[in-house]
Amino acid sequence: MSDLTSMPPPKKQDMLEVVVIDESVALSIGDVGKGMSHGEFEGIKALHQVVPKGVPRPVAWGTYKSNPNIHFYLCDFVDMIEDLPDVPKFCALLAKLHMNSIPLSPNGKFGFHTMTYEGTMWQDTAWLLRPLESHGRKVTPVLVNGDIWYGNIAVKAETGEPIMFDPSVYWGHNEYDLDNMKVPRYRMGRPWMREYHKHMPISAPEEDYEDRINLYEIRGHLCASTLYPDTTVYRKLVISEIRKLVEKFLDGYQGQ
Repeated sequence: MSDLTSMPPPKKQDMLEVVVIDESVALSIGDVGKGMSHGEFEGIKALHQVVPKGVPRPVAWGTYKSNPNIHFYLCDFVDMIEDLPDVPKFCALLAKLHMNSIPLSPNGKFGFHTMTYEGTMWQDTAWLLRPLESHGRKVTPVLVNGDIWYGNIAVKAETGEPIMFDPSVYWGHNEYDLDNMKVPRYRMGRPWMREYHKHMPISAPEEDYEDRINLYEIRGHLCASTLYPDTTVYRKLVISEIRKLVEKFLDGYQGQ
C-alpha cells in the first residue's frame, strides 16, 4: 500500500474555521472551536509544567463577551524558525517530557481531565487502565504530546532549541508519540525513533513494538481522512493496517 508524502491543500468547507491572529493568539468558532480552545490550553498547561522551555507558556482561553460563538486561546509569543529541530535535541526533550511527567500523574490511569482534539476530532479521554495491562505486564502512563509531526514542532529563533505546539495531550503510552515518525508524509523517519530509544527503552514485549506503532499510526490516518475527505488513500491505509493487525492477532489483546 502506497502512502502520500505530502498533505494536499484542504478545501475550506473541510476545515473548522480557526483564525490565527499571530503565533500567540488563535480564534475558533462554535462548540467544537470552544472545545479545541479549552483542550489546547489545558494540554499546553500540562506540558509546560513538565518541560517549560519546550512549549509556549499558556496564558488564557475563553469566549468573546461581544460574541459568545467566538472563542480564543492565548499563549506567549515565541519567535520560531519553521524547520525540523535537531533530532538528538528534540528526542531528548520528548523523552524528558515522558520521564519527568510520571510522578505528576493525577491517578496513574490513562486519559485526561478534559477533552482534547486532534485536528477537529475530539479524543475520548475518559480515565481507563486496561487493556494496556495484561499477562502480568504493566505500562506506566506518561504525558504524551499526541500530535508530533513537522507542522507542530519548530526551532526557537533565539536559542536554536526545539519547541512543540498544537498538541493533543493525554496520559498514555509513551510509544504513542512515535507513531507519526515512521509515516513518510510527516517528514521525520526511523532515525528519530532510534534516537528517542537512546533515552527510553522499548516497552515489553519488544517483539510487538512494530505492531504497536502500526496500531497507533491508524489514529493519524483517521485524522487526515477527516481533514481531507476527498482523499481516499487515508481510509485505504486505515483498512490495510487494521486487516494486518487483525490477521496477526486473531485472539485480540487477550491472546498469548
